[in-house]
Amino acid sequence: MRCLFSEEEVREALEFLNIAKKDFEAAELLLINKYHPQGLFTLQQSIEKISKAILRALGIASIKTLREKVGHRILVKGLKLIASRLDDMLKEMYANTFIRNLRGYVTIFCLCREALDEFERMLEITDESKNLVKQRVKQEYSKISNSVKKISRIALHKADQKIIDELNAFFDSLTNYVQEPWLILKEPKMIEMLDILKSLLVKFDKCLLRIQREIKDREQRARFRIQISESIDRINRDIEECINKIIRAIYLLNTFMFLLAYYVIFEANVSKLRYPSKRWSPLKISDDDIIVIEAKKFIETVKTLKLLISIEEFIKGTIGDERSKAVYTSIIEYLGELKLLR
Repeated sequence: MRCLFSEEEVREALEFLNIAKKDFEAAELLLINKYHPQGLFTLQQSIEKISKAILRALGIASIKTLREKVGHRILVKGLKLIASRLDDMLKEMYANTFIRNLRGYVTIFCLCREALDEFERMLEITDESKNLVKQRVKQEYSKISNSVKKISRIALHKADQKIIDELNAFFDSLTNYVQEPWLILKEPKMIEMLDILKSLLVKFDKCLLRIQREIKDREQRARFRIQISESIDRINRDIEECINKIIRAIYLLNTFMFLLAYYVIFEANVSKLRYPSKRWSPLKISDDDIIVIEAKKFIETVKTLKLLISIEEFIKGTIGDERSKAVYTSIIEYLGELKLLR
């Protein structure tokens, strides 16, 4: 089974992203100099590669799958892959991180039955959450697909203010999830799952303190304290690893949805951007066409949000840029305290 953010996945995702950056820079220069068909096509290629970098980093698709099954159909194929891989992703994020080291928890679970009950509840809720997230993906796909199909049909038309206002409202709603990715945690079962994890940790803490007080022999109490301290360190490391993956995956999935909306405008019109026909020539494209206006807005949004930098840092797991830190911190703060303190 592929997993999130393995060394191979990250390396290959960054290769896609580095090519995408060059395409993005080239697209901006071409559009500035009014090479509209060339600029739009190159921007479409950039968005496609950024999207594939995200799918690769999350272990959703291999290079072969991206090349042979996804191709240029990022909206349909990309979302289907996400839906089909949600089982593995959620198990990896919420359960497998702990199950992998379950042997190290045996002592604590034997001593703290209440904590084991909470752990079992967390596994149950993971399955429920999987189904709810699948429903959400289908809903978002339907909503975005319908809106984007409408936009793609008029993308090569001249813009008027009413259309531009409608497009701005649509794209701004998707941008919110990139700016405030913690919003997705408000979805059903996400909060419940986090509450169970917090409850599990509280019960661990209370149980271990109670047992420690009940041990009368000083040497036994000291040995117990050392043993439990090692177990707590292991649990805290596992929680930190799990939460780190959750945060990175949330941000990248939200960004993927944002990219899709823009991408399909180009995807639906890519042949018209490259090839003339009896009724159409790419040379007709000008600054006041909707597709050019939206392309320039997309470029500006990516630069303002430092999106390419953030995507790279969330793929690598090394958060250094101030904007990336702010996004990461906002999710951490929303999650609250998730560790055993002793």
